[in-house]
Amino acid sequence: MKFLFDENVTYLVKRAWEHLEIAESSYHSEKLNDSVLSLYNACYCMALAFLKTKQIDIRNQDEVKVIFKERFIRTGIIDQNFDKTYSKLYILRREILEQQSEFMDQTAIKPMISNTQLFLKELGGLILKAPPYSVE
Repeated sequence: MKFLFDENVTYLVKRAWEHLEIAESSYHSEKLNDSVLSLYNACYCMALAFLKTKQIDIRNQDEVKVIFKERFIRTGIIDQNFDKTYSKLYILRREILEQQSEFMDQTAIKPMISNTQLFLKELGGLILKAPPYSVE
């Protein structure tokens, strides 16, 4: 029996940080929709990676959000402020994709970038503390 992290966990963590970089670049280029979507993707990738370390099977993005909140936010394992960040980005992402409208408030994005960075650091730290799971 070997102990290891799923390769997908490593990939998802890397992608989360890449999405944050894209969000920051988009913000500075005033591509606000791209920035918001990349911030959401950063949170989603890190939340999914975290759930994978808990061996929780996920089928879609909505399920990631629901399970993350029910099992880790409501139980106090993860601070509620991180859910506020993820939830806000989740809603904004839906609005952008469904209405195909332009996100206009550049001043609102700056704190979202900082909050997303904190989200990634917090979950990344928890992922590093998670024991690798066994594989036969």
